[in-house]
Amino acid sequence: MSELVLTRQELQILLNHLGPRIKVDYPPTNLQLLDAGLDGDRSEITLYFQEDSVYSDAKTDTWHSEQPRYGDLVQCFLASGLITYPNLADLKERVQVYRNLRSKVVFCPDTNLFYNNFISATGLLRPEDLAFVDLCRGEIIASYNNKLTARDITTIKSEIKYQPGLYDELINRRNKVSRLAYNLAFQEYSRYQDRVYQVIKSEPGTRDSEQNDRLFVEAVKRYSDEGKTFPVVLTCDMLLIDLCEAYGVEYFHLELPTSIQPSLAEPWRLVNLLAVLSRVLGFIKIEAMVLFGEFRGKKTANEHKIRFLRGEAPLEFGRNLEICRELMKMGTKF
Repeated sequence: MSELVLTRQELQILLNHLGPRIKVDYPPTNLQLLDAGLDGDRSEITLYFQEDSVYSDAKTDTWHSEQPRYGDLVQCFLASGLITYPNLADLKERVQVYRNLRSKVVFCPDTNLFYNNFISATGLLRPEDLAFVDLCRGEIIASYNNKLTARDITTIKSEIKYQPGLYDELINRRNKVSRLAYNLAFQEYSRYQDRVYQVIKSEPGTRDSEQNDRLFVEAVKRYSDEGKTFPVVLTCDMLLIDLCEAYGVEYFHLELPTSIQPSLAEPWRLVNLLAVLSRVLGFIKIEAMVLFGEFRGKKTANEHKIRFLRGEAPLEFGRNLEICRELMKMGTKF
């Protein structure tokens, strides 16, 4: 049993068998991403991957596009709730003001906020506070199923220095652009789409992102003109803000963090971070294990595969995992 498929929730059982400090790497470049001290009900995270931590000698676009970027980590930390928007407190105050108005106020996140898992990570807005523009779903779906071919994998393996065999798990699996779209944006949209106050119809999206921004704002404007509710666009995109001002649509500009300075993390947020990192990067190395977020035979977004590099899974971990799975079958809640 040198490999196991685990759910995100079961990763917590694995972490309980590690410590007191874990190191997380990206194997193909041998770059350390971070380490985390596992101390009681909090984990202290130290980030090593900085803005200039790029494997710079890529010869092909395929390998260049697969490499981790600082922006990928910003999205993963945002999606895990370990960093947030510098002016989030201002939005909280604005939300309270809006809730005291007679008119029903709904918030319309743009596509980028689904990538950042803004709704689930901040917990600020209830589903009944939200109106989704269906164009966002179309933009996400347009990006979420591009796959790495066997030829792509051969190209990547010819360039990387360390553990090239790990990339065999990604043959005919999603590339990094699609992993971001599917694992972050699509899962976030799907989590709430049946519970939001309204899904606003828009004109069909295009391949032009600027045109899509215009269609987004026009859809919100039409919805506003119906007079039943008061929509507020939420965005980090300055172009979208310009369009909102031009069309007379209310908006709130969320400022993106410029650096990653994580605070102490609850265990479940650390688990979320490791799960999201593995899904976005394809895989990460945690001590003497590789955690795959993308792998051959993966059936659901919540599945991960763990490969133990030193042979069999630890006996105690396997036993505890089996016990927890039996308890879950019995309906026991943790």
